[in-house]
Amino acid sequence: MNIISSKIRPEIVEEYPHLEWSKMISLRHYIVHEYFKPDLTTIWQTVLQEIPTLEKEIPKFKNYVLSQE
Repeated sequence: MNIISSKIRPEIVEEYPHLEWSKMISLRHYIVHEYFKPDLTTIWQTVLQEIPTLEKEIPKFKNYVLSQE
C-alpha cells in the first residue's frame, strides 16, 4: 500500500483493489486544502463519472466493514 492511502486499513484496500483509492484520496486533499482554488467544473465531472461506480460498491463495502467489527 502506498503512503497516500496510509489511513485506510490495508485489508480494506486489498478487499477492494478495483477502487481507485489514491485518486479518491487525492481528490479529497485537493478539495479540502483548496490547492489553487479547486475547479468546480472538474470536481463536478469527477462526481458524475465516478459516483455511479462507487454507489454500486457501497453496500458491499458496508457489509464488509460491519463483518470485520
